[in-house]
Amino acid sequence: MTTPTSRALHELQRAHGIAPEFVLRADLARDGSVSLETEVDGRRRWFTHGAELSEVMPAGDRRLPLCAALDLDGEGVRVLSWRPGRRIALRLETAEGFEVLKGVRRKRLEKIHAAYSRVHDALTSPDDFIVPSVLAATDLQALRMQGLELDPIGLSQRSEPAYRLVGRALANFQRRVPSEGLARHGFVEELAILDDIADRHVRGTGDLPTGWRGLRDRLDDLAPPLELGFVAAHRDLHDGQILTDGKRVGLIDFDLLTSASPLLDLANLSAHLMLRALQSSEDGMQRIAVDCGHALLEGYGIGEGAALQAELRAYQTATFLRLALVYSMRPAWCALPEPLIRLGLRCLDDQRPD
Repeated sequence: MTTPTSRALHELQRAHGIAPEFVLRADLARDGSVSLETEVDGRRRWFTHGAELSEVMPAGDRRLPLCAALDLDGEGVRVLSWRPGRRIALRLETAEGFEVLKGVRRKRLEKIHAAYSRVHDALTSPDDFIVPSVLAATDLQALRMQGLELDPIGLSQRSEPAYRLVGRALANFQRRVPSEGLARHGFVEELAILDDIADRHVRGTGDLPTGWRGLRDRLDDLAPPLELGFVAAHRDLHDGQILTDGKRVGLIDFDLLTSASPLLDLANLSAHLMLRALQSSEDGMQRIAVDCGHALLEGYGIGEGAALQAELRAYQTATFLRLALVYSMRPAWCALPEPLIRLGLRCLDDQRPD
């Protein structure tokens, strides 16, 4: 069956010789067009396919004022990420080191700046996450952020102490960052977002990954999660948002800051550790991911109560389902949905994902 995604991938290879394995991501927009991000020999390129395939450049993104204001090909400027028409992150070399500029759509700047400021102002203890200081550059519709001289946390046997620090810092985050005034995101909202992604996935690819629907239906059969009060939650907590030097941990990207279950961020991060193990070709990575996940929960101080563990597993399952959809749209990782769904099944069967 021909679908919007398959047509876009076919045209990309026909017109530019870029095979599907070089496509980093494929996203279906609400208007039915498909956005593609590729990387070949270290060079990233972006395309959109609606009626026809077109190559697009960050500098031509008229919906993001930051793109028009800077020379994106200039010396000392590096594009970290770009979602056409939505947001862009740039690294700028400075005399003091570097800073990050994050350009967003109009009317989004004030809300995102407030989220960063809320977190930055609340976390002042040495045991807290280090959060970059942020200024709003209203003329650029961008946030100007101090660069953190820390490294990505990664996943290895040496990472275990760092994940213990992350668990402790996350517990402090939930105690110290005020949740008043933030939108509430419960388990019902989590499932609604999951279903919206599934609907777009079907429109883009024609089907859902094998076993996805059955696992999703099992979530509806669960007793309502405890939702042990609501706390401030990052809502997109994964290893890519965490930096460390082994003694300190930094946290970035608070665009989705919300009020949610204390277990939401724990579930998301621990599920991503298992994803990284699946993506690795090294032996023993699944065991390492499990050990780092245990260190995370130990640092956080989560209890062993059956109801508490059941809620954690429910949120982990929802994360595995979401990741299965995301990575089935990434040709280079099209083998991942099946093991991700198996991990979700183990969660609901109350087995540890190891």
